[in-house]
Amino acid sequence: MKGKRYIQQLSFLRTAHAHGRLHHAYILHGATRDAMRDFVYEFAAYLQCQEKKDDIACGACFACRSFVLNKIPFMAHVVTDKEGTIKIDAIREAKHSLILSCDPSVYKLLMIINADLMTDEAREVLLKTLEEPPQRTIIFLTAEVRSLMSQTVISRCQSIYVSASDTILSSDILDTRVRELTTLVS
Repeated sequence: MKGKRYIQQLSFLRTAHAHGRLHHAYILHGATRDAMRDFVYEFAAYLQCQEKKDDIACGACFACRSFVLNKIPFMAHVVTDKEGTIKIDAIREAKHSLILSCDPSVYKLLMIINADLMTDEAREVLLKTLEEPPQRTIIFLTAEVRSLMSQTVISRCQSIYVSASDTILSSDILDTRVRELTTLVS
């Protein structure tokens, strides 16, 4: 059944959250960059939602309204530069934004897209954060091919496989959810 793994993986993260067992870092791999980004956004909306209903983001609180506007609170993004790499300054800036977050009751999220394209120096800075993450911080690394990533980074993260073929339905679900949230915000 298409989309089942994507739904199962979101359910896995929601259950981990409900039982206070979220890991501080996850590697998403297997799907396209956009599908993995959407996966993180869906979970981020759920995680930051202030009034969850039946394990689903409410669609009405500040966090949910921000999600619709593509401005997820307390979430930093790192993407490749013009040269197609992620350099040390990008990781340092993202790390700094995690420390600056002022509300201790919410999760601080960092998403590094194409993490397999980090320079060695950027990877070393990230490793320090993975080894000693700030409280209530979750780091999502994406890589279409996990084996291209450093084994040291992999060993400090939990892996979540998001199948490229399974994301078709999940993207439809996400699009439907965005339309629902947009209607509630309007």
